[in-house]
Amino acid sequence: MQENTAVQETNSINQEQTSGQNVVRVVEKTETVETKRLQEHYNFFGPVTFLYAVFYAFCMFRNGSGITFPFFLAGTLLYFVFSLSKLGITLKKGSAFYMISILLLGVSTFCTDGWAIIGLNKLAVFLLVMCLLLNQYFDTTKWKLGKYVGSICQLVVMSFGELGKPFSDGKAYFREKGKVNKKVWSPNPAHPASPVPGHPRYGRFRAGSTHLQWNSPEWSG
Repeated sequence: MQENTAVQETNSINQEQTSGQNVVRVVEKTETVETKRLQEHYNFFGPVTFLYAVFYAFCMFRNGSGITFPFFLAGTLLYFVFSLSKLGITLKKGSAFYMISILLLGVSTFCTDGWAIIGLNKLAVFLLVMCLLLNQYFDTTKWKLGKYVGSICQLVVMSFGELGKPFSDGKAYFREKGKVNKKVWSPNPAHPASPVPGHPRYGRFRAGSTHLQWNSPEWSG
């Protein structure tokens, strides 16, 4: 009985470990090269995204279809292309069609006062932006209308799950940066009172000696 109980406990432990490994694998699959680069270059994407938010507020605050609307669309496309270049991603062929169409719709929205036309233009801009993103990251040459609609809905819904991503990426970035700083400024473990060993501008204690010896020529006598 005791042996059977031990075997059952061992099997349950193995199952838990296996399930834990599967969970880890699923989590690792969600981390792509692009998301890792986003975390590594947070010192760039963080400030630039904040400036883009300020730019959005300047262009769209109480002026959703005014003269600043086409400038907002142009700035959004520029921010998109600049982010791709920072991530090492080349803009796909065919993206120019979407971008030019978006800019023309922005000019059309500014030049009209009809609320129906403005609403349709903004809906078209939204759909073109979604198609631009899908065309950039997927092969959409064989997609049909139903595939486009489903993918756009999925893209919109899943984007809400990324709202906290800037904060989590910033936390991870500063945590890693703190670890690097600790490694750079960590003292010599053999002599806790000494600065970083071998640095030309700092001194160090010699083992078995109470005298401070300096490596820097400024302190050599």
